[in-house]
Amino acid sequence: MSNWLFQAPNAVGTPTIGPELTHVGDRNGNLFALDAANGRREWQFETDAGLDVSPVLLSDTLYVAARAGQVSTLDADTGEVQNSSGVRRGRSPRCGSRAITST
Repeated sequence: MSNWLFQAPNAVGTPTIGPELTHVGDRNGNLFALDAANGRREWQFETDAGLDVSPVLLSDTLYVAARAGQVSTLDADTGEVQNSSGVRRGRSPRCGSRAITST
């Protein structure tokens, strides 16, 4: 395991760590996917509003809740948007065994 540093002065929550990528969001609305081995940026997703909560990883899907009340699902490896829908503002996505809810 190597040590690396990624500068994210406006980072929110805690990084979401997957098998090969680490995902971290910031208050400016950016979500970064970093190579877990070396910290290199693999892709970046920009929301229309800032992020206040950590992304949620379930299987190979990443759930991202923006401050404006938009939840987007992304392919965790590529950052490709799979879906996007509105929820109540300030709610964090929660993944259960059969459903995704906002709390």
